[in-house]
Amino acid sequence: MNPEKRAQEIVQQKLKFYAEHRLTNLSDMVMKHLLDLYLPASAKELQGASREEQVKALLEKKRETGSPKKTPPASPPPDEEAKEVPPPTFVQGQHQIRIVFFNALKLRLEEASLADDWARVVEEFASYDVLVFSEIRGAEHLYFKRAHRFRDQLNLRAGSDVWTAASSNPSGPGALEVHLLLYKSPITVREMHTLVELSDEGGSAPMDHAPLVAQLEDVRFRRAPRIHLTSVHLPPKTGKTAAGKRLDARNRQARLLFREYPRLARTTFKAAFTEAGMKETAPTAHILGGDFNADADELHDLGATYEAGWDVLTGNWPTSSSGKSYDHIVVARASKSYFVFQADFLPLAQYAKFSKGIQGISDHAPLSLTVKEIL
Repeated sequence: MNPEKRAQEIVQQKLKFYAEHRLTNLSDMVMKHLLDLYLPASAKELQGASREEQVKALLEKKRETGSPKKTPPASPPPDEEAKEVPPPTFVQGQHQIRIVFFNALKLRLEEASLADDWARVVEEFASYDVLVFSEIRGAEHLYFKRAHRFRDQLNLRAGSDVWTAASSNPSGPGALEVHLLLYKSPITVREMHTLVELSDEGGSAPMDHAPLVAQLEDVRFRRAPRIHLTSVHLPPKTGKTAAGKRLDARNRQARLLFREYPRLARTTFKAAFTEAGMKETAPTAHILGGDFNADADELHDLGATYEAGWDVLTGNWPTSSSGKSYDHIVVARASKSYFVFQADFLPLAQYAKFSKGIQGISDHAPLSLTVKEIL
């Protein structure tokens, strides 16, 4: 972001989250524009002042324009003060987090015509706790250019929290891609796995866009602090590869994922998948989300069944530019005894339709998931 735009953004936020330390560390060019915008009457004089004096002037102006202090409420009469506060009717204090799954279509932040759209996306997504993006270019220069820039934009709005970025290993036919994980403190990542291949009839089969499995820990959850998130991007129904039709590849990889994940949970991730196992060890939220390139009915046919331990939270929602239902969230059935899951999707006002020359941030709608613990 150029210095002038950065300064404009800080002023629009009324210097929210900017105290002495962050202001002191701004670049000279950002500070110059910030003084011009925020202190126009004295900007010329302050340009030649020390950084300490510049910061002092900005903070004084910030205090002057801040919200007026609220008058404290009057003390209650003595007889009211003595009354006991009744206990709450409903249980309160269950911790919850919000997660986004999004096929970000390469995360093309540098596309000038989409600058305003991406600014609004950052503003919206900054209120969530975890972001899981698929279809991110794996080339190192593009990954850092896009993923880290998006992370930095989130951190501008994070206050005292910190956003961290991590990714899967690059994989896929054609140009390599990664899954991008962004998570906000105090959430941490205990371990990550890229499922490059899965066991299949005595051998192994490759996963085109190898799913990322991240074991998150959030100590604010009292009973079950661990969540296993899997970012999915399965092959599309159409097109051909050297191995044959893409539909065959999608079906094979989906079946393998739903069949092998419970075994991997026990052996590799060291986390119970069944209700009996969670009672013996510890409750865990197992969540698979992303672009399955299949509708909810097809997912059931491919193994995401109640009998197999799965529950598809999403319906046949129109999550793609064609109106097809491709994006879903699937959870372990046993996890629903310990967490309340609420899924939704965020339809885009304009989807990308390159065949018609229409730009958009993506050809898929983001999915949102609220995860609340049961006490």
